[in-house]
Amino acid sequence: MSTKKAKLTVILKADNTIVAEVEDPILWQKVLSLIHGNLLENPIGKNKFQEDGVVAENINEVKPKNDSTLSRFSHLIGVSESVLKGALDPSSDPPYLHLDRHCWEAMKKNTPQRGKGAISPTALSATLLCLWFNEIGLGNPIQSQALGVLKVIGVLDKNASRGIKLTPWLQSRPGGVVVINPSQISKAYTIANSFCTKNWSNKEENKK
Repeated sequence: MSTKKAKLTVILKADNTIVAEVEDPILWQKVLSLIHGNLLENPIGKNKFQEDGVVAENINEVKPKNDSTLSRFSHLIGVSESVLKGALDPSSDPPYLHLDRHCWEAMKKNTPQRGKGAISPTALSATLLCLWFNEIGLGNPIQSQALGVLKVIGVLDKNASRGIKLTPWLQSRPGGVVVINPSQISKAYTIANSFCTKNWSNKEENKK
């Protein structure tokens, strides 16, 4: 059974007159994020999340010497650029992240399947996408994109929506949009660091 992709089109209207129309998935993402008030534009090196007038800064605010996107992102997560590429291989094109299977297996081995400390597959991929999208200015991801990241490594999550709702550092928005809970941004970066380094020794802290 084939699955037909949705056509993502942005239409600008003045009353009933169409002024402009463009089929652009990236622009569509940005507009959707702006509508829900989740996108906060910042100068390079300033990564912040905003919700209902509350701004929470990332846990690391020191700019790296190399000002490339990957270098900035790896610095924010707290890993080297080579470790970042090996674990996530981030890019500006879909599916945006290519998760390393060894990092994935390390997470599954060192975190419980259920209860406190458990991390659902979609919650993990959505967390990483939220952080990466914020860095490259794509706003906030949608749940289907998080599932797309999992599909690349052959992982199917039948309880995607439930997994996100039960994750304290993530919040769901209309249209399947997923955002970082501003008050728990540091936990999102801790999860990203643990995934990239395969070091889940802080998993007890993540249960809190």
